[in-house]
Amino acid sequence: MDSVKKDLRNKISDYSQFAKILLMISVFFSLGIAFQGTEKSLNQLFTMMGVTLAFLLGSTIIFSRVKKLQKILNEELEEDNLSA
Repeated sequence: MDSVKKDLRNKISDYSQFAKILLMISVFFSLGIAFQGTEKSLNQLFTMMGVTLAFLLGSTIIFSRVKKLQKILNEELEEDNLSA
């Protein structure tokens, strides 16, 4: 059982870090859209907005996966506490 909990903790940690990185990159892209130093074509702006939205969506999906894994881990810990 300890290996299952350890694997869950590792997955939660990895997914959280990856989601945070996606979130940070999307913030930088959105800042690049908001504060333009040079004139960009409409195609470039739409591409940047699309990538920003994709990263935000990916981050949201991964954070929801982390929440599910955290719930599973908590259930495992409660089960161990009840059996002890």
